[in-house]
Amino acid sequence: MIAVRGLQLLVAFFVEVLAFLALAWWGSRVSWVLGAVVLVVGASVWALFLAPRPRHRLPRSARLGLLALVFAGAVVGLAVSGWSVGAVVLGAAALLVLVSEVVWPRSVTHG
Repeated sequence: MIAVRGLQLLVAFFVEVLAFLALAWWGSRVSWVLGAVVLVVGASVWALFLAPRPRHRLPRSARLGLLALVFAGAVVGLAVSGWSVGAVVLGAAALLVLVSEVVWPRSVTHG
């Protein structure tokens, strides 16, 4: 179980990083300033609410909803930027992370 949990956290971390990079990529297609702002705001939201040990713990449903919103924004951003294959791959990986969060919530192991 520990190995599965470690793999889940590793995949979730990489998918979250890719989602924020995808949002920054989309923003930079409009303006480099927007790309930087989107990246900073995304990282701040992640640190405040979505990190394994967030500053502000949200109820589980709100946390999953916010995470789904971030992932959806990243997928749409990639699709709008013309990276449809990347959008599909990121969407599938994001769905895997969301399902794993429902099956093995982080709050179970992080108190």
